[in-house]
Amino acid sequence: MKKELTGICESGSEPMRNMFSCARVLFCDDDGLPKLVKNISIFQ
Repeated sequence: MKKELTGICESGSEPMRNMFSCARVLFCDDDGLPKLVKNISIFQ
């Protein structure tokens, strides 16, 4: 799952990134995942 999210963060389309604009991580053991999800919606 993290691999797919990293791909979206690096080269996802604007509509795909927009789907994550209000996303939140509620339960996770991976410390880097919340930051990754937060950065998906930032178009680079």
